[in-house]
Amino acid sequence: MSIGEPVSDQQSDEASRNDDDFRGPPTQEEATAWRSAAKVGNADAMYNLGLICYQEGQLVGSDSAETWWVLAAKENHTEAMMNLGLLRYEQDRVFDEDSAESWWLQAAELGNSDAAVNLGALRQAQQRLRGEDSAEFWWGVAAAADNEDAAHNLAVLDEEFPSTTTSVQLGRPDEAS
Repeated sequence: MSIGEPVSDQQSDEASRNDDDFRGPPTQEEATAWRSAAKVGNADAMYNLGLICYQEGQLVGSDSAETWWVLAAKENHTEAMMNLGLLRYEQDRVFDEDSAESWWLQAAELGNSDAAVNLGALRQAQQRLRGEDSAEFWWGVAAAADNEDAAHNLAVLDEEFPSTTTSVQLGRPDEAS
């Protein structure tokens, strides 16, 4: 039950490569195409440029992972929000404005289950295991979206800290059926 690494899920379009293709640095042609697409507002291209910068160690400043992911996040790119959260977490900027928590919350509210898993881990670290805005709540949200890590975390939580609350009350899929 820990915080993950930056995700490199690629969406398939002219500004990105799919997961099977993303096995190292992009070609110069791809990077040039992504820069052109980013200039006209393509969030996937911005996201990919952020990944390149992250892999090259350019985390903050101009032309950095942070810069590109912020631009993509402003276009509601949830993977960029997820990675901004990870970057903030690595910088010990976990809570408050523009923090890991704030970026993961935005991504989770837009349906990113990995961000919900990370929010659950934050809540666990705060000893907020059950109830509203708790580890259980966020892992339940992610598990309902078929996130295997969240389902595992919930099983461990239920084993280590049994609850009288049923899975139906949590909004999780009914595990009894």
